[in-house]
Amino acid sequence: GVGVPQSEFRPALGAAFQRALIAGRAAQHASQYLEAFGDFEQNGIRLNDYCINHLVTFRPMQQNILGLAYLGSYNPNNIGGVCSPPSMSNHGRQRMIGRNIGMATYANKDGQPILSRQALLVSAHELGHNMGSEHDPVTQSVCSPSWLDGGPYLMYQIAVSGSVRHHSMFSECSSKQIAMLISTRKSSCFHSASNKLCGNHRREPGEECDPGLAEDRCCSADCRLKPPARCSDANSPCCRGCQFAGPGTLCQRKSLLNPCQQDTFCTGLNDTCLRPANEKDGAPCNFGVGYCLLGRWVFVKLLSN
Repeated sequence: GVGVPQSEFRPALGAAFQRALIAGRAAQHASQYLEAFGDFEQNGIRLNDYCINHLVTFRPMQQNILGLAYLGSYNPNNIGGVCSPPSMSNHGRQRMIGRNIGMATYANKDGQPILSRQALLVSAHELGHNMGSEHDPVTQSVCSPSWLDGGPYLMYQIAVSGSVRHHSMFSECSSKQIAMLISTRKSSCFHSASNKLCGNHRREPGEECDPGLAEDRCCSADCRLKPPARCSDANSPCCRGCQFAGPGTLCQRKSLLNPCQQDTFCTGLNDTCLRPANEKDGAPCNFGVGYCLLGRWVFVKLLSN
């Protein structure tokens, strides 16, 4: 609709994808899928309670789209992006749809997961749109440099892989657009951080626990443990029933987003979930399209005639 631009994001041709299949999921229409997420009256999500709402899915999208977001703008007459109010449906339904939203799918059109680093960059790219950044203009070399000059930035019109430093950075063009949006929306959207520490769900110096704003059987409202509690389940996966979890309890599982880090287990001595150990250097990961080095995956480019 007019004033509610959407920004589509497609993967680069020739990108190496993981070979694992996600069966039984037909490709979705990205725009309709995003709007279904924004239908707050039907799905019960309180979208207006948050500045930005971002949906992550493994469902493949038609036309090989990896991400979609409503573009924020410094123009107060344009609806979309961070802190935007809702507006009527773009698909002929008489329903109000949240516009402070975006989405990213971590699967290509065939249902195959994309590489983990690219998946994170897709989400960052769409959040960039929510914050007011359009695609970098290809006609301006300062914002779309050649590969000899460092390659494209995060907001390039084709999905970046993360193989060069620029891929995880905003260009000068993007930074200016985001700064303009923040300047125009700061009074109605952004607020100074609270000095209050207790109640933010993060255990900080001087606190024994912090369950956030919810009632907690282990932790009091002033962030002190309730006897005989030794920890709070709200703050650590190594706390079970207000007591330290037993040694060998799994607290962080190896995931597709961290393929070069091992499962992590509790020690039983405290409620700390230790940093995961790295897989051995040279170990294959991401279904054979990369290998591990110092706990991070290294992309191996696939060559074809």
